[in-house]
Amino acid sequence: MRILHVIHRYSPAIGGSESWCAGIARWQADRGHEVTVVTLRAVDEDELWNSAAPVGPTAVGATDLERGVRIVRCPVGRPGPALRAMLGRLDLWAWTGAASAELAATAIRLARTCDIVHAHTIPLVHAHMAWLAARLARRPLVLTPHFHAADPAHRHAAVRWLFRRADRIFVMTGAERTALAAHDVPATRLVEVTNAITPLAVDAAAREAARRALGIDAGVPLLCFLGRKAQTKGIDVLFDALPLIRHRPAPVLVLAGPATAWYRTVTPPICEVRVIDVPALREAAKSTLLAAADLLVLPSRHEAFGIVFLEAWAAGTSVLGTDVPAVREAIGDAGTTFRADDPADLAARIDAALADPEERARQVIRGRRRIEAAHTWDRVGPLVEAAYRSVLRPDVRA
Repeated sequence: MRILHVIHRYSPAIGGSESWCAGIARWQADRGHEVTVVTLRAVDEDELWNSAAPVGPTAVGATDLERGVRIVRCPVGRPGPALRAMLGRLDLWAWTGAASAELAATAIRLARTCDIVHAHTIPLVHAHMAWLAARLARRPLVLTPHFHAADPAHRHAAVRWLFRRADRIFVMTGAERTALAAHDVPATRLVEVTNAITPLAVDAAAREAARRALGIDAGVPLLCFLGRKAQTKGIDVLFDALPLIRHRPAPVLVLAGPATAWYRTVTPPICEVRVIDVPALREAAKSTLLAAADLLVLPSRHEAFGIVFLEAWAAGTSVLGTDVPAVREAIGDAGTTFRADDPADLAARIDAALADPEERARQVIRGRRRIEAAHTWDRVGPLVEAAYRSVLRPDVRA
């Protein structure tokens, strides 16, 4: 099968949708499919939204071949002032970020050579470019939206328009399925596939070495935030919670991931909790940091799933997330949640988790069972492939 993925960013960019796209593309390539990804040459969040942000080099030449996946990276472009103004009047602020006429043209050209077009991530304009490419080539369009029910941009009329035209829509949770059904997406087009990871082994020596490198004394708890340092991730709520933590010795908080212009305006509080800022990490370093931590804290205001919960369980670390439908479903009985935008409740939940290492260990065991039962690519990949075949021509399905 010849598969064309279209996404705004691809590995080494960090994000849940980026990780999911890379995971399914690699799984497909491993099974002999011809897989191409069309994306932008953007890695950092600011490269998508800040017109003054330089775009760093992310590829050698225009095309990469990585683990059997061909990656075509297109230059980042942005609408001019007049077009931005018009898009603003239509409340299409999401289309005023990074775009690329070259991406649209490349997707249209490559769609003719593929059997199916798979778009990822709303509400940016590249998903609509993928729809156009699929329709011009008379190919099926499938979509993995990573829908955030609480985000107004995800509920825009342009997004609902795209939902009605996708042949299949992959959702991560039952909560996402319910939310999309509320947007009149037919149940027959919704396919629940969930999230997946490829766990990396981390030994005890690497865990202790990471703690020493961070200057964390024995017996001092380590809290970890791992992800894009964007406003939607709720880091400001976490900072407000730090002075309210009562556990002694006071924990250390490590924030790891790419920074944004918003994050640079936020200042950690002066309190007993020490904050260590770490840039984006490679996969092995991410797993080592998670293994060194006592608790992963992800205070996102909204999520489609939260792949870092799976990564934390795999590394042996318990998790704490926001009590929103998708996160509540993703965590289940294998972690803890707190009330959204409530620093006092977040601090109380951190204190309770740090005070009960036995329960944290039990949660990790339950989390690892959840991974084994549902969250591996060998479980998710066949679900995606079956959905592809359900919309392909009979001569391609074979």
